[in-house]
Amino acid sequence: MKSEKQNQGWIILGGIALLLLGFFVYQNSNTKQHDWKMDFETESKEPYGTFVIKEIVEKSVATDSFITLDKKIAKSLPDNPTTNSSFVFIGEALLLDSSDVEQLLAFVDNGNTAFISSLTIPDLLMDEVFLPPCDTLYWEDYTVYYDTAVITNFVHSDLQATNAFSFPYVKDQVIYNTYWQQLPPHIFCTEENYPVVISQSPDSSIVDMALFPYGKGAFYLQTSPIAFTNLYQTKKHGQAYTEKIISHLQTETIYWDAFSNVPAAIGRNKNWASHDPLTPKDGPLDYILSQPPLAWAWYLLLSLGLLYLLFRAKRRQRMIPVLAPNQNTSLAFIATIGRLHFTGKNHRRIALQQMDLLENFIRSKYRLSTQDKTAQFIKNLSHTSEIEETLIAKMFLIQKNIKSSTFTTDKTLIELHKLTDYFYKNCR
Repeated sequence: MKSEKQNQGWIILGGIALLLLGFFVYQNSNTKQHDWKMDFETESKEPYGTFVIKEIVEKSVATDSFITLDKKIAKSLPDNPTTNSSFVFIGEALLLDSSDVEQLLAFVDNGNTAFISSLTIPDLLMDEVFLPPCDTLYWEDYTVYYDTAVITNFVHSDLQATNAFSFPYVKDQVIYNTYWQQLPPHIFCTEENYPVVISQSPDSSIVDMALFPYGKGAFYLQTSPIAFTNLYQTKKHGQAYTEKIISHLQTETIYWDAFSNVPAAIGRNKNWASHDPLTPKDGPLDYILSQPPLAWAWYLLLSLGLLYLLFRAKRRQRMIPVLAPNQNTSLAFIATIGRLHFTGKNHRRIALQQMDLLENFIRSKYRLSTQDKTAQFIKNLSHTSEIEETLIAKMFLIQKNIKSSTFTTDKTLIELHKLTDYFYKNCR
């Protein structure tokens, strides 16, 4: 009887454990793991995609008045549309070449609007759009600041909200600090209201949206595309912000650029690499890396080379013995020859050789002829070498006496050596 009760208890505990396990599996199977990468892709329904804002903008215009551009701007954007139109880009970076810039400028110059929300803006475009209000200023891309959120509000009283709009950087439901972009403060250096500030932080220190007039139209540059992501467009304050943004657009026809978005790092690198960032480079690697099969072959070759260095570059021959360094025996030879002459009592030959070396030294260092040892020669040598005339005259007098005699004493040789040694060590 007791055994049966124990078995029933174990069965009940096992059933409870199975129920808990099932509940845990059910909960985890229904918990979607979001991708928190901030890429602003149009078709992405992840938190930082822009699928919702595209739907909102599309529904804000009449049927067939929303056109998605899936090719280069130069090939898809009309430069002379028949209606008041707007070009809209929301993404990390807008990659343009010279033909795209020319087409976009013609579109705006005709009286249309371009709204660009990105983390960086092509220098090729701003060279034409930005007119430096101060003599020493030029366009240097957006500047950055470090914070947890973009906090902004519209300047115009009709659009200004009671509470500023806040768009924090969230990842896995946690708010983090990150780098944000702003329009460079130094471009607002005059009181002529250029560029026109559209929205800024409550303390007016950070401008995140401004209007740049161009021809008959205008460019709206906005530096916080996070505001248009799915994460905030599904919330009331994000939708309210979007409504006020749309009020700046000409909504007869909207051209939505879904083609030009690239990562911010690529955009900064390409847009500032040259005046025409999409023009192919002449280098062989540029072409190889632009073709996926060739790029894979190149990377495979590099990998094989690295493996060879790791496993096959070890020593495969016997060690080469270390050789003793060569020694300069010239001084030893000279000392040996000197001792030979000295022990042989040939002092006259040693003295004459010593004077020959001195004369050669004078000719090479001071460019003086030693053929005639006149008073003028001694004076010139004394002047250039800064050695006393009496010492030089005595030195050459000893040489003359040695040449005219057949025998030279130890005392004469030693005295001559002291004079020449003094000359070598003290001449200028």
